[in-house]
Amino acid sequence: MSTVVKSSLLVVDDDNDILRFFDATLEDLGVDFHGVSSSKEFKGAYQVGQYSAFVADIVMPQNDAFELVDWLKNQDCQRPVIFITAFSQYLEPIAEYAKARGLRLVGTWRKPLQRADIEQMIKAISR
Repeated sequence: MSTVVKSSLLVVDDDNDILRFFDATLEDLGVDFHGVSSSKEFKGAYQVGQYSAFVADIVMPQNDAFELVDWLKNQDCQRPVIFITAFSQYLEPIAEYAKARGLRLVGTWRKPLQRADIEQMIKAISR
């Protein structure tokens, strides 16, 4: 098992299988996890929680990650942000947009995710 700095992640993804995968993997890594399935739930959890970083799916039914970037910018978010998607054509545009808006983007990952991907995310967040 990899050594990681104690972190807590807020993950938003409309795919419950992805949330379960994050939950199981992060538990093994000793990282606190809070998963939500919509941007609305993400915003509520963001307001009340103290998270080390955020992971967000780029394509979701009600809102996309571009809208979430704007919202995080308006919240003056200084914590690391990671975007994930099954659609590789969105990875570069969201990365450019997030950086242009001043978010602390630490990476983008393409689904399907493997345990090693999540371990890399935790390392990126811990830097």
